[in-house]
Amino acid sequence: MPEKKYYLTEEVRLLLLEKYDGTSNTITKLAQQVGVPRFMIKQWAGKMKITHPSQGEWTQAQIDDLYRYLHKIPLSELAVKINRSVAAIRLKCVKLGISKTTQGGYTLSTLAEALGCSHHRVEHWISTGKMRASRRNTERRERDYYCISDAAVRDFIRRYPLEIDPTKADWLWLVDVLAGGENGLGELTIVKGEKDVELPA
Repeated sequence: MPEKKYYLTEEVRLLLLEKYDGTSNTITKLAQQVGVPRFMIKQWAGKMKITHPSQGEWTQAQIDDLYRYLHKIPLSELAVKINRSVAAIRLKCVKLGISKTTQGGYTLSTLAEALGCSHHRVEHWISTGKMRASRRNTERRERDYYCISDAAVRDFIRRYPLEIDPTKADWLWLVDVLAGGENGLGELTIVKGEKDVELPA
């Protein structure tokens, strides 16, 4: 008899981000609510890197700092600054209707963090012409002088979807970039040499 497969839906992801605290009692309740074995709850939580227990209600000071620093520093630094897990910050952003997107675009470092890859990989995409980027009007050195827009990220993923590892990218951010705003992603294509091959719907 084939092994039963379980799928992590968006609804379950948000539920885990909000409720999972690593305790046996919570895992049992979540498993019963979702209708899956306990080991699947723990496995999904591990893949989502939910390692911190519930930290109680957000204070107004934490929310103010979230708005103030979200677009300025990586999520890992913000988590330390406001004493919240990265997962908790992502969920709060969804509830508040805000995202990591900035009007000025992403630096190479922040985009690499969001995509779950090294900055060298993003730099390679830029240098080979796969990803559009402009230079900031700044005196900063190294990676901060790159500016990559949401449109450039969407276009890159549309043309080169196999370059992205969905298990490492910031999932909620990725959904927002692809489907949010007024310019959501169209049909995906796989680029083979000079020819674009449409992926079946």
